[in-house]
Amino acid sequence: MTAPAPIGGTSQPGSVTRRAISAVAIAQIVARNIVPLVGVLFLGWHAGNVLLLYFLDTLLAIGVMVAGLLGAMPRWAPSIRPIGPIRTVAATLFLLVFFSLPLGVPLFIMLFGVNDVTLREVLTDTGFRTGAIIQTAAAIWSYLDLARALREHSPEELRVKRRFALVFLRWIGVLMVIYTSIGIQVPVLVIATYVAISIWEEIAPDRFLVAIGDREDVDPASLPRQAPGARRASGKKPLRPS
Repeated sequence: MTAPAPIGGTSQPGSVTRRAISAVAIAQIVARNIVPLVGVLFLGWHAGNVLLLYFLDTLLAIGVMVAGLLGAMPRWAPSIRPIGPIRTVAATLFLLVFFSLPLGVPLFIMLFGVNDVTLREVLTDTGFRTGAIIQTAAAIWSYLDLARALREHSPEELRVKRRFALVFLRWIGVLMVIYTSIGIQVPVLVIATYVAISIWEEIAPDRFLVAIGDREDVDPASLPRQAPGARRASGKKPLRPS
């Protein structure tokens, strides 16, 4: 259940109302993302299967964006010839294989090498199969939604590059933990990293990008503006319109 929108004319200051709504949204984001971590810690979920589902989700998210862009590029870049749906699927699959090697091999080594997970255990797990089916269905729906949006808006307007950066950098954070001696031995620590980055990206994506060093994909309007007093303290004069 979500909190009702504030009624106009409320006696509460606008900033207080916005903080209350933000608090509810943050609580929902945290609750949704920590479910797998809680399942592993307290409900007996297999940590390896959760990580494989995270990896599948990452690949599917990349695939959705690649397929959407390949189908829409002739519309926004007339010099590019349409390649048709079959070639779009083939090119998307090729790129997913290309991405899966550097992004997936460290995870596979951690699970199937160090932690003795077997492929049979993964494939026979009902929860893993159900999760994979749900993720695939969600990816198809996301692709259809992106394809419809790209008929009316350019990739720049939809910030597709920014979406890719958030997905890709989240998995890079996972790989950094895997590469540590502790992370490769403790899969639940890797899950906690994925959960933490996911929450950070959903609550404050631009602040996450700034912290990572990717200012190119940051929305300038979302960053706090420097107060006039701070500009005077720093010795810089405020810019005047020409």
